[in-house]
Amino acid sequence: MPPAPYRLEKISNAVPSSGRSVLLVHGICHAAWCWRDWLSHFSARGVAAVAMSLRGHGRSTGREDLNTHSQDDYVDDVIRIAEDFATPPLVVGHSMGGMIAQLALSRAPKKFSGQVLVASMPPDGLTLFELTSILLRCRGLKLTRRVMTGRGVHPDEIQSLLFFNGGLADADIHWVHDNLQAESSRAIKALAKTRIVRPIVPPASLVVGSGKDLLFGSSVLKRTARFYNADLHIHPVGCHDLMLDRQSEAVAMQIIDWGIKRKLVDAFAAQP
Repeated sequence: MPPAPYRLEKISNAVPSSGRSVLLVHGICHAAWCWRDWLSHFSARGVAAVAMSLRGHGRSTGREDLNTHSQDDYVDDVIRIAEDFATPPLVVGHSMGGMIAQLALSRAPKKFSGQVLVASMPPDGLTLFELTSILLRCRGLKLTRRVMTGRGVHPDEIQSLLFFNGGLADADIHWVHDNLQAESSRAIKALAKTRIVRPIVPPASLVVGSGKDLLFGSSVLKRTARFYNADLHIHPVGCHDLMLDRQSEAVAMQIIDWGIKRKLVDAFAAQP
């Protein structure tokens, strides 16, 4: 893979990264900042984690070229960061980041120890019923499209985005509003059409999501889990952005417990 032309943002927690670690990959309109709380939760359990920003996101360079970035570019970014780890990381991908994680494992399976798909885009696309359910959420969809296309929304409208559905803590609304950004139109078009080839030997996988998710709910989560013969945890409450939801700590702990049990991550002494 040729050297990437963009500098990619990485935010690490306080745990030494000498053992098996976690790589966190954000979704549409987000960046490394969205993993703030999970980085702290992982630290509290002594698990090293790195949150990355894809090119054109957060503090990575390439924002001026955002709409030229493709899904393959994003996959390149994830593999590039994985190569910086001493041992293959467990990749945790949220939403679009879940699809990018799946594509990265398909292309370079030895670069990763396994995958956790959090409210992820499914490997086989959405059914007509699932797509229709999203399209019928008129106000939330309209506002979410405004964010995706860079037109933005007012802070008072943040909770109505399909990402949150009222799940944000009030104290986080302005922080989230100030950090959400537009998404690459080229990547979005490609991702909507992407289908993963079922692996002969599926990677160690955990699928996590919420039954109340307005984008990828229970039917999507169950189908994704079947595809990978994965462990599945569907939370009865919570929004699409589980790492920003009021239930975020419980979900993070569940992922850590699974990773330790499957010997995919190492837990050192808890960090302050």
